[in-house]
Amino acid sequence: MALAIPMAICALAQPIIQFDGPTNQWYLADTHPQGNISNPNFIGTSTSRYFVDGDSLIDGDLWSRMFVQGTIAPLSTALFQGLVRQTADVVLFRDDQAAVDTLYNFGLQVGDSMRYVSSFYDTYLPVVAMDSILIQGAYHKVFRFGQHPLSLEELLSDTWIEGIGSIHGPLAPRMPSSLGFNFGMPDSTRTTCFLQNDLLLWNHPSYAACAVNVLLSVSSLNAGPSLRIHPNPGSSFQLAGLHGGSAQLRVLDMQGRLVRDGIVISERTSVDVEDLPPGTYIVAVRLLDGTRQSLRWVKE
Repeated sequence: MALAIPMAICALAQPIIQFDGPTNQWYLADTHPQGNISNPNFIGTSTSRYFVDGDSLIDGDLWSRMFVQGTIAPLSTALFQGLVRQTADVVLFRDDQAAVDTLYNFGLQVGDSMRYVSSFYDTYLPVVAMDSILIQGAYHKVFRFGQHPLSLEELLSDTWIEGIGSIHGPLAPRMPSSLGFNFGMPDSTRTTCFLQNDLLLWNHPSYAACAVNVLLSVSSLNAGPSLRIHPNPGSSFQLAGLHGGSAQLRVLDMQGRLVRDGIVISERTSVDVEDLPPGTYIVAVRLLDGTRQSLRWVKE
């Protein structure tokens, strides 16, 4: 991850990334630690790859075609997302209904606002701060969108990198249903990597790989004993529901990395996780009869 550079220096360098570049690729990790109506017991992270492939000539203007495809083998069919075109600082998006709107404006300054539209809100997020990042020897502006008191902006935030786009995905300003919420909801999407000509130009510091696929499922009550974690949230935890038995236990972070493992002898045994940083974890439990269950635990 490149270091932030004061904005005063930015005028000395020219950005090298065009959002509509013909070889651009974005990897987007989507995390669902709480499940949803369609998948009430799902828990895990899956990654999709957005990429530019080909172009279309419309009314004399050349538009780049954007697609998305899952990264879990076997790969799903790539789905057309729309057309993008960058002119100077402005990136336009044309959807499959031929509606055209501004996707990004990399010429914004502090105090300017960007419109975010979804089925739940139509609002504007203000630019509250700017700095820059060094990518391949060139400075690229970083835009930070923050809260606005007593409005929906109080709940929403975003960060753009010039030429790359939002940390919540390349199409987030027009499809912002997965924007991060500041009041602690853990469900999120994050751009893990940006590549050009198959060269990694930027990666999110919280992800060890571009494609993060951690697919776990919380077992139903009929699959075995009903295990519970308490306290949750907490600084340490115990397993309830073992009824004096023992279990093999593994703790994974939301990138799928093993951070703790061992044997729990009974539900009176506390698991030593004091050195783990605050955040959401997956606790994978294997009972003596082979039954497996996965639970979510939040470290305070």
